[in-house]
Amino acid sequence: MAKPVPFSVRVYRPICIQEITYIENQVVHFRETEVSMANEAGKIKHTIVLTMIDGKVCHAATDTASTMRCYICGQT
Repeated sequence: MAKPVPFSVRVYRPICIQEITYIENQVVHFRETEVSMANEAGKIKHTIVLTMIDGKVCHAATDTASTMRCYICGQT
C-alpha cells in the first residue's frame, strides 16, 4: 500500500465529514437569546445554515464520486 500523501483528499476527507456532523450536532443545543428593549421583551432563535463550504467538502459530504460531477444532480 502506498504511503499517504500529505494534504491528500483521500486521507483528510473523513475529517471534513466529521466536522459537518459536529457542527450540526452543536446547532441542536442552541438556546434562544432573550432581548428586552424599551420595556418590551422578545426572543431570538439562532440557526446555522452551511452555505459557505468549498468544493472538496461539498463533494465529500454528498458522497459525490468525482469533482467533475454536480453534487446536486450527479450529472457531468
